[in-house]
Amino acid sequence: MSIRHSIFALSLAAAFLSLAVLLCLAIIFFLVFRGAEEPDRELVQIPTAASIPQPTAVPPTVMRQVLPTTVPQSPTPVPTATPSLQPVIVPGKEPVMPFTNIAREALGKNAFVNNWHPGSAFFDFDRDGDMDFYVTQANSDSEFPESPGGPNLLFRNDGNNEFTEVGEELGADLALSNSTAVAACDFDNDGYQDLYVAGYGLIGDELDYRSAVGNEALTNAIKDRLLRNVGGERFEDVTDSAFGDDINVQSAITIACGDVNNDGWTDVFVGNRLDQDFIRFDDPRHHGHYNRLYINNGDLTFSDVTESAGLISPPIKMLNPDGEPMEWKDPDTGEMVRGYDASLKDANGNRIGDPTGQTLASLFFDHDSDGDLDLWLADDGDTLKVYRNDTDGDDVRFVSIEEEMGVDAVGAWMGFALGDYDSDEDLDIFITNIGYHFLLYDVPPVPSGDCA
Repeated sequence: MSIRHSIFALSLAAAFLSLAVLLCLAIIFFLVFRGAEEPDRELVQIPTAASIPQPTAVPPTVMRQVLPTTVPQSPTPVPTATPSLQPVIVPGKEPVMPFTNIAREALGKNAFVNNWHPGSAFFDFDRDGDMDFYVTQANSDSEFPESPGGPNLLFRNDGNNEFTEVGEELGADLALSNSTAVAACDFDNDGYQDLYVAGYGLIGDELDYRSAVGNEALTNAIKDRLLRNVGGERFEDVTDSAFGDDINVQSAITIACGDVNNDGWTDVFVGNRLDQDFIRFDDPRHHGHYNRLYINNGDLTFSDVTESAGLISPPIKMLNPDGEPMEWKDPDTGEMVRGYDASLKDANGNRIGDPTGQTLASLFFDHDSDGDLDLWLADDGDTLKVYRNDTDGDDVRFVSIEEEMGVDAVGAWMGFALGDYDSDEDLDIFITNIGYHFLLYDVPPVPSGDCA
């Protein structure tokens, strides 16, 4: 090859190299210039498994009863075959499989319960590190006392999705009771959660709670029960020694536990509805049963302070379609009462219910963050009830403030759910209702004959 050809080849290679360098510089300049126009990007560090915060349990002072909901029938046919489960994929997260119903597999025949108003409580009764649960049952048919009730069920968690029903074995079955709500709370501060089990009027006997007076069999079937957890090994019925004659024998359907006077002992609120035999959804006579607040004395005995604490609910202010009061005369006192007809009698001739509303859900909740538990009540066919806790030492006091708060809305209120939905570090509250639909009807200012 001649010298001239060699020089030409070297010159051509140098030219290509120069173009490559210029192209690289142009790309670098473009990226730097573009990055200068964008906001600073924060470096996100992926946490290790050990640094991920663990779920926080609901404080023991916040207990609530969640009522069952009725799912409306779908206008479209529901497929009979079980659809294939697909993982839920969230960017940056591991795929999550939807929940799978394993009740029949894990519980066998006990997956089916009989109850008009079922209740359940999830708690680690034996403190072995996994959650057990308790389910209530009702009377099996309308005859009394031939079949006053089915046994409540206590499922011990054995791990690996396996449960053993130990209610009868551990003395927690309450086979002769008509049970509804249940709350697991440590009433004696021994570190083991006890069970307060609500009782409810028998369906089909046409007897209200006043007919239980002097009727031991009926009283035992419908009264509330307190089961003390004895070291996680058995449950002891301490109802009589704990409450004496003050035990609730009405129509309990919701239980709330909390230390309302901040003395270190868990107190209990019992919300009553009405015996199912006398509930009429289209009747303006909206009888209920008075609620109960029991203060824990610290020795596994309780005192009923409902009236002195200001928690005897007022009568419902029923109005007819013309906005006029709907009142009934009490045949014994001559007093005119709205929403309550004292002349209605049960099968034994005793008056039905009390001049108050029907409470379906209760919730202790320090909504004003003043360090004590306020009380929220969901009443069916009435306004929401909110009681501010103004307790001072031994003077337990609650003040009705729903009107002051602007939440005294009329409805058929059913239940509560508590949580921080907007992540602003305070608790919000969701309330379910089957009453007036705000998009369809004007909400009346006071309860009327039919709130559903």
